[in-house]
Amino acid sequence: MTLINFESFFNIIDGKLEVTTKTRHGINPATLETLPPVPVSTLEDVDKAVDAAKRVAPVWAGTPIEERKRRVIKYADALLPLADQFGKMLTREQGRPLSAAIAEAKGSAEFLKGFARMSLPERIVEETEYRRVVTRYVPVGICVGIVPWNFPMTLLTFKLGPALIAGCTIILKPSPFTPYCGIKMIELAQQFFPPGVVQVLSGDDSLGPWLTEHPDVAKVSFTGSTATGIKVLKGSASTLKRVTLELGGNDPAIICSDVDITAVAAKVAIKALTNSGQNAMQYERLKKFVAFIESDKLKIAAGDINDTFPKSSGYFMNPLIIDNPPEDSQVVVEEPFGPILPVLTWDTEEDVITRANNSVNGLGASVWSRDIAQAERMVSQLQAGMLWINTHTELQVDAVFGGHKHSGFGSELGIEGLKAYCLTQSIVHDKVGASSQ
Repeated sequence: MTLINFESFFNIIDGKLEVTTKTRHGINPATLETLPPVPVSTLEDVDKAVDAAKRVAPVWAGTPIEERKRRVIKYADALLPLADQFGKMLTREQGRPLSAAIAEAKGSAEFLKGFARMSLPERIVEETEYRRVVTRYVPVGICVGIVPWNFPMTLLTFKLGPALIAGCTIILKPSPFTPYCGIKMIELAQQFFPPGVVQVLSGDDSLGPWLTEHPDVAKVSFTGSTATGIKVLKGSASTLKRVTLELGGNDPAIICSDVDITAVAAKVAIKALTNSGQNAMQYERLKKFVAFIESDKLKIAAGDINDTFPKSSGYFMNPLIIDNPPEDSQVVVEEPFGPILPVLTWDTEEDVITRANNSVNGLGASVWSRDIAQAERMVSQLQAGMLWINTHTELQVDAVFGGHKHSGFGSELGIEGLKAYCLTQSIVHDKVGASSQ
């Protein structure tokens, strides 16, 4: 088993470990420990990475898809036994419990294998004695994947896997708050892919615009806030890049009266609060949410408003459940991205569906009911890209995932997520067109 050095971190450009003059570092949100330095890329680094991706793009695109799949599977097989190492680093940089971090590392390897099971065969539109029409998929070219801090490994694979299978080259940009596992994932990848096929750049706020505005980049896949997604879209527009945006969500979970409320409440709470208590970059935002809860005199159903932020060495927050706040309160309208959960009442299906859809977001939604006909009827009316019945937040590699409304556009996962890294070509062959008449 390969051991990864989690103390030294580099950009990966054209298969080489590259240092930068300037560095920065993250912190452990649970302890405020200073983590190792990471590169701060320059525009020159961006140009070098894009040039390397451009040189190797025809070679990788021309590699048979079965060979591309084989390499992705070998990469995933190498990542899997390193899950404990990656999990420890993920806990240090992102703050989640070690068991959840190891599970994310293992899940990332499995997502890669899942992408390698997909195919994009040519589709025969017409086949006659005189005419043949075929539609096929070809790589879009050089891609950029911009990864957020909340699931640094999983969401990296959502971009890396389909890009590689489709035959694209890709430059990954991990979040400046959680760059460590992403950098090491791409360092490991160098053992399985030609130089320049998979690269990673770490940086500050300048790096994203340099990548999204680069004229030789053909596609950008971004996961993050709606506000930043709009900036990515604007930066990509000048060169008409293909763009996938997976943006903010504020998912409603509709609980019907026929359920075992004790059991379902526990399940919903776990789904809602998982991965939400130790995210450093949202700490000040969460304090503002708590201030609004206090100023609006909202009723606390669970938790202590005076002990929301306990004295500790890190960015910890105790959960708060808000009892039936006003529909227009900030805690209902906005995504807190933390362990603050509003619970509202409803009377009729029409009422609750209207209220659930009264949002600029449309990432996901769920209905919980023993009456499957009722659940299916209600869920079919919800305006969101990912819908669940009697569960929430579950994703799988072969089921398409993408937001509606301000939650983004384009798709990740599923065949549609793979096609997002492709261009279509239709070939019309007149079998007698070149024959003598």
